Amino acid sequence: MAADEGKLTEEQTAEYNEGFRLFVTDGSGKIPVKQLGHVMRSLGLNPSNMEIAEYVGDNPPEGKATDFSEFLVFVSRQRDREKTLEEDMKQAFKLLDKAGLGEVSLNDLKTLLTSTGEPISQEEFARLMDEHDVKGPGLKQDEFLRVMLSR
Repeated sequence: MAADEGKLTEEQTAEYNEGFRLFVTDGSGKIPVKQLGHVMRSLGLNPSNMEIAEYVGDNPPEGKATDFSEFLVFVSRQRDREKTLEEDMKQAFKLLDKAGLGEVSLNDLKTLLTSTGEPISQEEFARLMDEHDVKGPGLKQDEFLRVMLSR
């Protein structure tokens, strides 16, 4: 199976292993599950706190740790979720691009983010736009994906 079908290449596995090892501090070959989200984010993934809780439980016992093979299972699941999310966001972009001009208005995006799903406040929206240096009346698809996938 190719990397784009959910499996990691040897190179990707080696990269994740290298990053994982940076967080092993006691020689056990394991990381505390409470650091799982931090480790995954440091390696370019973006799991939500809810997703981390799905992986390790809501209140993992103190001292519970995960080894690299289990970590790779979490990484693979997260990569699959993020790929699916990206496809969903591309569909959302098409729906929001009412005029078919390849751009979503900031007003439409603001309405979406402040009133649906897990709504964010007006201040959080402004901060999100600032963090991504969004200027102008709208977002092209690549900007839209960058903003939406960072949430």
